[in-house]
Amino acid sequence: MKNPSIKNRLRKVLFIAVAGLLPGALPAGDWRFEEFPPADGPFPLKALARPRANTLQAADAGVAAKSASAKALANPALMAEGDADLFDIAGESWTLSGWFRNAARAGSMQGAQTLAATRHSSSKFKGWDLVMVDGAIRFLSSPPRGTGRQFVTAKRYDDGRWHFFQLIHDVALHQVSFYVDGEKAGVADDVPQNAGVPGRVFAIGAKIRDSALTTHHEWQGEIDEWKFEPGTIAAPVIEGFPLPGAAAGASSRPASAAPLTSQLRVIRLPGQIALTWKEQGTAPRILLVSGQPLDEANRSAARVVAADLLPRSANDWFEDPAETPKATGPRRGWVLNPASSPLPPDDGAFVYTCRADDPASLWFAVVTADESIEPGRNATIAPEPVSIGPPQPIALSPDVVEAMQKAPKGLPVLLYLHPHTSRPFPGKLTHLLFGDETMGWREGLPFKLKVEVKADHILVEPYDRVWINRRLTPDESADSYERKFRNVETFWYGTNSRIDSREARKEGMAVNYTHRWLLRMLDWVIQSYGADANRVYASGTSMGTAVQLLAVANPGRFASVDVLVPFVDWSYAQGGESNARRLLGVCGPMTTPTPGGAPFADKVNLVKMISGTKDDLPFMILRTGRNDRSVFWRRKPAYFRAMNERRNGILASWDQGAHTTAGREIVPAFPAFRDVSWYAQRFALNRSYPAISDCNLNDDYGDGDSTSGSPTGFINRGIDWEVLADEPARYRIRFFCTLETTRFPVTFSVTPRRVQNFSLAQGVGIVVRNEDASGKVISESRIAADNTGRVTIPGFSVTSREGNILTLQNTSYDNHP
Repeated sequence: MKNPSIKNRLRKVLFIAVAGLLPGALPAGDWRFEEFPPADGPFPLKALARPRANTLQAADAGVAAKSASAKALANPALMAEGDADLFDIAGESWTLSGWFRNAARAGSMQGAQTLAATRHSSSKFKGWDLVMVDGAIRFLSSPPRGTGRQFVTAKRYDDGRWHFFQLIHDVALHQVSFYVDGEKAGVADDVPQNAGVPGRVFAIGAKIRDSALTTHHEWQGEIDEWKFEPGTIAAPVIEGFPLPGAAAGASSRPASAAPLTSQLRVIRLPGQIALTWKEQGTAPRILLVSGQPLDEANRSAARVVAADLLPRSANDWFEDPAETPKATGPRRGWVLNPASSPLPPDDGAFVYTCRADDPASLWFAVVTADESIEPGRNATIAPEPVSIGPPQPIALSPDVVEAMQKAPKGLPVLLYLHPHTSRPFPGKLTHLLFGDETMGWREGLPFKLKVEVKADHILVEPYDRVWINRRLTPDESADSYERKFRNVETFWYGTNSRIDSREARKEGMAVNYTHRWLLRMLDWVIQSYGADANRVYASGTSMGTAVQLLAVANPGRFASVDVLVPFVDWSYAQGGESNARRLLGVCGPMTTPTPGGAPFADKVNLVKMISGTKDDLPFMILRTGRNDRSVFWRRKPAYFRAMNERRNGILASWDQGAHTTAGREIVPAFPAFRDVSWYAQRFALNRSYPAISDCNLNDDYGDGDSTSGSPTGFINRGIDWEVLADEPARYRIRFFCTLETTRFPVTFSVTPRRVQNFSLAQGVGIVVRNEDASGKVISESRIAADNTGRVTIPGFSVTSREGNILTLQNTSYDNHP
C-alpha cells in the first residue's frame, strides 16, 4: 500500500534498515503518483511552470495489475529541489525506473520530448537527459568539458502503449544501460565527474530552458510508478510488462472485450487481392498467407507477407496533411474502385500481388503478434483464386476513367519528374498503384501519379514519396525536411532495402525500386491510353532530373530527355559541395552495395555510366547554371566531355544563373523546356537521329572550376536536321543551321544513332559524300564501320543557310558508286 504522506517526493533515506542502505549510500526516491501537488517533506518534487501540466488520471489496468497504482500523472513537469548531484553519472551506481506512455498517434511523434534530465539547455548546465526523439529514445550525457556520449534506441515507443523502463548507471562497467520492457535498448560509456557543476536540477517530464526554470521539450503523455534506487537493479525478463517484484508470467494487458482484428474482407483487383479489416488498439498487424485454410494450429506454417502493418493502414496518407507535405485533405481511406467510396481511414488495408509460385487458391489472416487466428473474424474462410498479372494503377474517380476512354489514340507520352519538396500540380493525383514485392522494401507499398490528356500528348506525373513505416533520425539524415514524415522522397532512385529499421538498414542494399514501378506505370499508360510507345519522352527539374538515370539505364524506352538544372553525378562530394548527402538518408552511403554487388556510387554517376555504355542513348537536352549551389556546376564539364567522346546526342546550355533562375530564359535556336511538339518532330524509338560532336560553334565549358571556361554558352545550338533515307544500302540526312548569327562553314562530327535499316557489320566499307544545296559534291571519302557497327564522320561541313546533305553508301551493295 502507498503512504499518502510521501506521495510525489524524493525521500532522502540515510539510516533506514528496511531499505538496506548504510550511512553514506545514495538516498532512494519513490514517486507514486496518487495525488498532486506533492506533500511537504525532504527533497519534494515541485511543479514546474507548464500549462495544463501534472494532471492525475486513472492508472492503466496493465500497470495496476503489477503494482499498487491507482493513478497516473499526465503531462508531467516536475523537479527535485536542490542540485542534481545525487543523480549524476559519477561515483555511485544507481537505477532509475518507471512507466511511460506517449500520447502521440502510433508512429507519428515528432521532435523531442523529455522523460528525465539533469542536462539543461543553458550551456553552463551540463549533465544527462533521457528524451524521446521522433519516437525513439535517446540518452545523452555531457561533461563540463570534452566529448559527450549517447545512444538512440533502434525501436520506436510512440505506439500508444505503456512501457516499463530502467536506466542503469553501472560504475564497475563505466556504462549507462537502458532497458525497455525487459529488453536492452541502448548502452553508452559513462561520462564521469559531472558532480559539482552548479545550477543543475533533476527534472521529470520537461527540459529546463534557463536559470529561471522555464521549460521546453515537455513530455506529452503519462508516467507512473517511478523509482530511483542505489545500485544496479537487474532488468527482469518476464512475459508481458516487466516490473520488479511482479509475478512471472504476468499478462501484458488485460484481455480486450473487443477483438483486435475483425471483419476481414477481400476485394479482387487485376492480378491482386485487396484485404480490409476493422482494428482495435495500436499494435502492428501481421499479414499471413497460405495455400490452405488458416487457423491457430497451422499458423507457423503460413508465409508472412508483412509483419509491420501500422494502425490505420487504410488511410490514404498522400492526402493526409498530418502525414504528407503539401497534402490538403480531407483525410480519407484508399480508393480501390473509381465507382466506390474511399475506405474508412481508421481501418486496416493491404494489397497482395499474386505470385507465379502461388498455389491455385489462397487463404489470408491478419493478426497482431498476441492475437489468435479465428477464421471468419481475422482469417478468410473461402479460398481466393490466384490470378497472375502485373499490378495495375487504379483510377481514383469516374471522370479519370472517362478521360482515358476519350483520349485520342497514338499520342506521344511525356514523363515529367517533379523537383524536391514538390508535388504534381495543378490538379489532383489521378491514379493509385500498389506495388509488388520487387517495387519496394516491402510488398504492397502504394504509389500515386497524375495522368492528364493534353492536346498533343499525354502528360504523366508520378509523385515521389514512399512509405517507410517510421521517421528517419538525425544520425541518418541531416535534412530536417526528410525527417518530418513516415514517408520520404527517394530522389527518384529507390531506398535502402531495410529502410524500415534504423539498425537493419546498416546491412541493407541500395535498391532502385522507384525505376521498377515507374516503368510498370508507363507500360500501363501506353497500353490503357493507346499511346505511341515509340514516342515516350522524359523530362525533369532538379531532383526530377534523375529521370536521366532511368533513361540511361533503359535507353530502349525513351526517345529523348529534357532536364532543367540537372544533377549529373549524385555520388559527387568535394569540399563543401555534396550531392551524395541527398541520398544518405534514404539509401545510405555511396559505399552501400547494390543487388548486383556494385557500390551505390556506380549506379548514380552518369559520367561513369555514359562512358561505359555502347547503347544508343536517348537524345539529351540540358539547361544548367554555373552558380547553382544546389546541384553544383563542378561535374557538368565532365558530363559534357563524356557525351562528346562517346558520340552521344546532346544539346546543352549554361548561364550564370542559380538553381531557381538558370535555364529559364527563352533563347533563339534552342527549344523551350518540355516542348513535346519539338521532340515529336525529331525523335522516336523507330527513327534515326544524328549524334553531333566536336562542333566548332560550341562554347568552352571549362574544367568545372568557377574561373574556367565561358561564363555562358551552348553545345550544338542551332543545328537541325531531316533524315531523308534510312535504307539497307543508304543513309541520307540534311543538316542546316537555324541560328541567325551563324557564320559558315559550320563543322562537326556525325554519328548516326538508332538507325532502323542502315545496319552495318564491323569493317564494312562506307562511301561518305557531302553535297551542298545545289547538289554539288563538296567532299567524298571512304571509312569503315567500327566494332559496334557504327560510323562516325569527322569534320562534316554545313556551308550555307540552305544546308548540306550527308550521304552514306554501304559498299557491300552492288549499286554503290
